[in-house]
Amino acid sequence: SSDLDYFKVYYSMPEWLCRMWVQDYGADKTESILQFFLKARPTVLRINMFETDEAARTKIKGDLVEEIKKTGAVVNDSKLLPYAIELEKTDNIKFLPGFDEGRFAVQDVSSMLVAEIADISKGQTVVDVCAAPGGKSTHAAEKVGKNGRVLSRDVSERKCELILENAERLGLDNIEVKKGDARIHDGNLGDMADVLYLDVPCSGFGIIGRKNDIKLNISQKAVKEIETLQWEIVKASWDYVKKGGTLIYSTCTINRAENQKVVEKICQELPFETVDITDKISEIFKVDKEAEIYRSAQKGYIQLLPGEYGTDGFFIAKLRRKSD
Repeated sequence: SSDLDYFKVYYSMPEWLCRMWVQDYGADKTESILQFFLKARPTVLRINMFETDEAARTKIKGDLVEEIKKTGAVVNDSKLLPYAIELEKTDNIKFLPGFDEGRFAVQDVSSMLVAEIADISKGQTVVDVCAAPGGKSTHAAEKVGKNGRVLSRDVSERKCELILENAERLGLDNIEVKKGDARIHDGNLGDMADVLYLDVPCSGFGIIGRKNDIKLNISQKAVKEIETLQWEIVKASWDYVKKGGTLIYSTCTINRAENQKVVEKICQELPFETVDITDKISEIFKVDKEAEIYRSAQKGYIQLLPGEYGTDGFFIAKLRRKSD
């Protein structure tokens, strides 16, 4: 169609990708996604709230924001989460006040929503099998508190070092990091997890705005291979979840075959059911009960499209392991 030709040329996007999005989301939404990819993105920080009460949280945030503003950065509150802030006009994060002391982590809000939807509570055990660079693991560690623990795994030494660096800087000593290939079942993790994170490798279409080369380096064939890999990880890992426990399946893409279709397959082939997450999503998603995001939250997942709520593209589904 003329839309496809225009998108392909004007936004320099592969035609098959534009076609897939137009089929899934329509031409208007596709264009707003493509426009968003061209915009400058703020750096998003998650303020470290490990072991603090409500009153302390407000002060911690206020103090940090004031210090960062003094560097000339523009700081905005996130519309989605109280402990997230967005920075513009900032150079190297490592030079910001509070970095060395571990007062914040760099993480997109879309990825922070994982811990909220998982509804992690103090003292729980969280298993994260594709954990590098550690944003979700460290966030989970803040949520489970001193008496909880997070078991983080990733496939290479380098990736494990990244997770450890982040955990140490943030002052989190409740994370155990080990090298492990998520496609290979680890007998030691059976029935261990109150919450299992499967933040699986994906096509990355939700973050093209941050990593522009994704669109050049990925082919339809590569996407098919990724879908196979995702299912291998699900099959190897699902029984880490305790009966009655939670499985969170997430990706930073907007491709139904890697997202909704995988969740359907989990429910068909494994002892899981989806969970209504409308009480766990940000207030901004609840305003319009007819909106796609609210209706899908009733079915157990949200698909954030790039830019729709100012975030990267991201998919999060919540499933419960059946007790019988």
